[in-house]
Amino acid sequence: MPKQLNKRVTHKDFQEYIEMASEVFATKTDMKNLATKSEFIKIKDEILISNDKLANKMDKILTEQTMQTNSYSRHDKEIKRLKDRVEIVERKVGLNPVS
Repeated sequence: MPKQLNKRVTHKDFQEYIEMASEVFATKTDMKNLATKSEFIKIKDEILISNDKLANKMDKILTEQTMQTNSYSRHDKEIKRLKDRVEIVERKVGLNPVS
């Protein structure tokens, strides 16, 4: 049953409230372990700088990948062109194509 609001608060009531409140509210000790605003800003800046570095590395990787893909495409075309030439020479010489 709820306690009367107009009833005097006893020492026991106050102790019960303090115990309940200490589970819900932060204490001075709890607050000492938290970062300050300037510390949060420093951490945020470090994270953003790190993200920028990672983004730059990713851009380089993607650029290199594109360049390699284009290079492989050129190599594939050159290989096909050389195979076609070899087949023409084999036919002219009278050899059966290997492939």
